[in-house]
Amino acid sequence: MVTGASCLNSWLVIFSCSHSWHVGCTAASSPEGLRLKIKPSESQDGVRSAILADKVFYGRPILRIPHAALLQVNEGLDQKIRSWLQSEGPGKEMPQGSFHGEVQELLGLSLALLLEKRSTQPFSPAWLDAVAVEQAPLGFRLTEMQKLALRGTTAESACNLMAQVNDAILAVAETLEEFKSVPVAKTESEWALSVVLRHSQQIERPDTDGQRHLRLAMLSELLPVRLHADQTIAPALLETEVALGSEKEKVKVLLRVAGRDMPAGEEIFLWSGRLSDSELAVRSFSSPAGKSMQRNPTGIGGKVSIPESWNPNPRTPNFKEFRKFNCTSEQAFEVRLSTKGWPMRSFVRCYRVAWLLLNDHYSSEMLNQLELLDKWPPPKKYNHQDWLVWTQADQATNSEVAEYCKSMRDRLRDSINSSTAEQFRQSKDPTDKFLWKLRSEETKAFKECIALAKSTGIQPSAGEAEN
Repeated sequence: MVTGASCLNSWLVIFSCSHSWHVGCTAASSPEGLRLKIKPSESQDGVRSAILADKVFYGRPILRIPHAALLQVNEGLDQKIRSWLQSEGPGKEMPQGSFHGEVQELLGLSLALLLEKRSTQPFSPAWLDAVAVEQAPLGFRLTEMQKLALRGTTAESACNLMAQVNDAILAVAETLEEFKSVPVAKTESEWALSVVLRHSQQIERPDTDGQRHLRLAMLSELLPVRLHADQTIAPALLETEVALGSEKEKVKVLLRVAGRDMPAGEEIFLWSGRLSDSELAVRSFSSPAGKSMQRNPTGIGGKVSIPESWNPNPRTPNFKEFRKFNCTSEQAFEVRLSTKGWPMRSFVRCYRVAWLLLNDHYSSEMLNQLELLDKWPPPKKYNHQDWLVWTQADQATNSEVAEYCKSMRDRLRDSINSSTAEQFRQSKDPTDKFLWKLRSEETKAFKECIALAKSTGIQPSAGEAEN
């Protein structure tokens, strides 16, 4: 059998694989198959990255990864996880915030990786060796004292959820025969989850309304690729089918094509997912000495405010209207803020549409008013006949944002005492300084949000008026 390592000796190979708990691979030389138009690079200060090996023209593949190169979660393992989540798991608690919608995939990939590591015929020994010394994310490395700095922040829930997912990995592993003789240790499960969090690829499928999924390509060439939060710079990989070989056989692949003519030497990024800087810092691998990720469009926050008029069933009349405004996912109703306290435009648009639908004031004319639906703060006066109900929708939206920001500001203020705060302010430890900066930035954002909500001139609700 040809191992994964020898599969990777060629830039272009086509895979034909059979999968059990792990991936087995046979390869045949071909002009088509795996295509990675990248090569490793290293800056003068030692930062590793991946750049284009050659010029790539618009619409041509940069990355084309056959499914056979992915870590596979077989049907039996997937069913075990589903059963555990339904009967034992804290299903309603875990899939929130930065782990929204991906708990099952995190469990599946982590357990499959542990099985792959113990396999006598792993798909890519070289890749496993490279990730064997993977540094744990910040959320697993904090001392009890350092965790105090995260109390009240949006990153606190991400840290807690990481621990819950890790506990779930251990719990499901206990039910699997493959781990009966040598049970999974906590350090092993943390390692597997760390690798999945750092190296899994964010993908989109045409049939899921933009909902993201996780895949893990065990390819050493992808390890130096850095993450970026902006999808205009690092688009999610598309899961699709392409015709390969002389027989034009349809093969499932993960695909990334050039959105423009791109020169050799340009750095290539992978999407980090819909995560704020705070969430990335805890569940990913931000360095305490590093800076916030540039141009991160995912704001601070994460409270999901599902309106009564919204339903995930695509057959409902309201869903068809929400689709027109790109409001079909729960993520569209997450209250998230820029560092200056501005709510995300997608939330403002979707919450307004939901309120108007709920109160029977929806009009098809709104499709011609998208710019106005996105505008925040709202104008002092609307120049159309529905100005009154739009003003009421603005009041509901402003109240939802303001109440969340006030609750977060109060939580941040009340969750740490003055002596602990002073210790972090005076500390010279890089991680302490990094955590305190994270906390300070969130506090500033929520204060700015409250000030902005008051500056709109919208009459507050009775509850807000008392504060």
